[in-house]
Amino acid sequence: MPTPVLHAQGTRLLLDGRPFQLQGLSFFNALFNPTFNAGDEARRAWLARFRQAGVTMLRVWCQWDFDRPYVDLAPDHALFDGDGALREQHVQTLGALLAAATDAGI
Repeated sequence: MPTPVLHAQGTRLLLDGRPFQLQGLSFFNALFNPTFNAGDEARRAWLARFRQAGVTMLRVWCQWDFDRPYVDLAPDHALFDGDGALREQHVQTLGALLAAATDAGI
């Protein structure tokens, strides 16, 4: 499935050239939530619930520093190591989430 393209035209949002109604959800711990990430089936079931509730877009938060007390504050809950290298496991989780969200119409 091709990656959807979202852009603005004046005051309207378009998804793949068609009008798009944005109903977003900020999912602060999407990458580290153990229930959501129990497997592909669990992730897809949650995304289906979100879509049934009208969600058309997820805002996924990724921790870039450890000075703020967010829900996933932990040394291993950043997308990169101290030297700036990406943590492949988290990048793969993000990729799986993007693919599942696209399949769910989010």
